[in-house]
Amino acid sequence: MGLAAFAAYLFDSVIYIPLAISMAGILAWRWRGRTAFPRPGRRALQEAAICSSVFILYETGRHFVKGTWDEAIANATSLMRFEDMLHLDQERAVQQFLLRNDSLVGFFNDAYSWFFLPVVAGALFWLYITNDDVFRRFRTSLAIASGLALVIIWTYPLAPPRLAPGSDIIGTHAMRGGSHSFVNQYAAMPSLHVGWVALSSVALFVGVKHWMRWFWLFVPTLIMGFTVMATGHHYFVDGLVGSAIGVVPFLVLTWRAAVAKAPDGKVTFASTGFGQAVHAANRELHRSPRLRFTTYSLTLLLTYMIVRQIVDHGFTNYWGYMVAQIALSILAILFISVKFAPEGGLSLVTHGIIVVTTYADTLGTAGHMYDRFVAYDKVTHFLGSAAVATAAGDVLLALRRRGTIDWRPGTIMLSAVAIAMALGLGWEVYEYFGDRLLGTGRHAGAEDTIYDIISDFSGAFVAAALLYWWHFSPMHSHQQPAASKQLVQSQSRDDERRL
Repeated sequence: MGLAAFAAYLFDSVIYIPLAISMAGILAWRWRGRTAFPRPGRRALQEAAICSSVFILYETGRHFVKGTWDEAIANATSLMRFEDMLHLDQERAVQQFLLRNDSLVGFFNDAYSWFFLPVVAGALFWLYITNDDVFRRFRTSLAIASGLALVIIWTYPLAPPRLAPGSDIIGTHAMRGGSHSFVNQYAAMPSLHVGWVALSSVALFVGVKHWMRWFWLFVPTLIMGFTVMATGHHYFVDGLVGSAIGVVPFLVLTWRAAVAKAPDGKVTFASTGFGQAVHAANRELHRSPRLRFTTYSLTLLLTYMIVRQIVDHGFTNYWGYMVAQIALSILAILFISVKFAPEGGLSLVTHGIIVVTTYADTLGTAGHMYDRFVAYDKVTHFLGSAAVATAAGDVLLALRRRGTIDWRPGTIMLSAVAIAMALGLGWEVYEYFGDRLLGTGRHAGAEDTIYDIISDFSGAFVAAALLYWWHFSPMHSHQQPAASKQLVQSQSRDDERRL
């Protein structure tokens, strides 16, 4: 590790990478007893030699496999035209956002230098210590991605956005005095900065059995994808291709490993974790009419947003944010409904409020309702807080039916209001600092913030009262889920006493 750190410094005189490698060496020495190999020292040297060779061969090949300037510029022009046709030309918007916030320019330029290899090396080290099977597939996929990248560079030389005429993209790395040696100016396609980080994220997601696996799956790739576009080094499509040539081989190797471990040598989609999740969601959709109503309603809205963007590009601001919000809402509702299916899932009240809230917020932006009506923002604040309160209340009630908690109904409703208010206050803090640091334009002053908080509290309180009535009113006693009927009957006397 010490030799690797010294070599890395000679290769590219950035101190962060040698420091990260040295730290990995210290941790490897500290935890050397955790390895399950009969000869851990020899195995470590073998794997270090393999990984170092892959990296050196890739860098050497990338340096010597060069095209011509005319060919690289022609390919860049055609790629920009292709991105524009598919509305994937995000590079200019991302860089303009970065340049409007000068304090972030240095951060993302440093991230381009030191975030890439430490993430990959850290993932390799962690999986080597904790999950050898995933480590082997990860290491092999890195080598496959490197070989495919060299083939693409050789057959499709591409100038980066900062060198392409008419792109209006500048090289912020060079603008800030940064430099990298051993660089091929015609090797923008693919971006292994994004591809190797995306591969590391997927490998960690498979190899880590902790909720942090979701952090590793999304955050590093999003940071690096933003970084390579903001600094002018890569196009959006470069990141997609880089991710594909890294992640797809890993998924294929993972599938082959699952087939090898299967008793009959066959693995069906239904037997995989993803297949089981899809089957459970489909079963719950078939069983629950209210879940079908919510899912189909939000899917219809999502389809409208996508089709409208295709036929009328740029028809609204924050399009990507709204599409992501709708899609994540659908996934969250399906997850909660499956997770708490024996306890009844989300109530009809919650489903109805979520649908109304999502349509109101989306059409408020897409239909310019926020601009037409001054009070419309307060309406969506009221509805948004109501949706959070009812969802939180349903989850807490499900945990009570399951026996995880033993709270009184009143305590549960007050807790749901508190959760909604905490998220509402967090949103106001985001608006304030987002406007100050990122220029989002969301914060409209102290008076607007006070009215937002009042709307949030009103929505949460009204929704909690409605949910309380829905669950505990005698006329709705038939709404209790059949799977937990016996448990609910055993708690009915306690409910009456607590009421």
